Amino acid sequence: MVGKKAEKILVYADVLTSGKERMLGPVAIPVHDNCVVFDLEGMPPHLDELEKINLWGMRVYGKRPSEVMGVTAGFGKDGDRGGVGGVSRCCHEALRRIRGHSIFPLASLREDLHQQYIDRYGDTDGIAALVIRNLLDLLPVTKNAIALPLPSYSLKVVEEHVGFKRTQDELEEAGRWRNSSWQPFN
Repeated sequence: MVGKKAEKILVYADVLTSGKERMLGPVAIPVHDNCVVFDLEGMPPHLDELEKINLWGMRVYGKRPSEVMGVTAGFGKDGDRGGVGGVSRCCHEALRRIRGHSIFPLASLREDLHQQYIDRYGDTDGIAALVIRNLLDLLPVTKNAIALPLPSYSLKVVEEHVGFKRTQDELEEAGRWRNSSWQPFN
């Protein structure tokens, strides 16, 4: 087992020193009729009293697409309670829309953070458990497919590496959720 890990470490070291990407294998993402792109932004615990998510967003792509659905958390110790309720409603709508099996790709899965939310606020409707079962952590998918000469695989670092620039249209679309009915805090 150590041999395989050492081999991968050597590949990544070579990629970092050469500055050139290396394909490692196929991009293993299951094919589904629908995909719920799900993202969140939060504050790490060293900047706030609790590790919490301040912005949740999702959109269904595929045969039954949706608009961007977004939720913001409130302020204070329990400010994220309303955000969790809003996210539950968004997830319920996404699951209703897709009517069946789908995946929720996430840039990097933080299972401990999801469990903290379930422990803190519960999962009375079972939506959190259903979403968690359908989450697809894109970080290992990416790391198994390509070695990048980067210190991090964060989206912002990878975007800069490949020369991607967000356009005003993309920024406006990402901000449209602020005017949507999904936002519990106006």
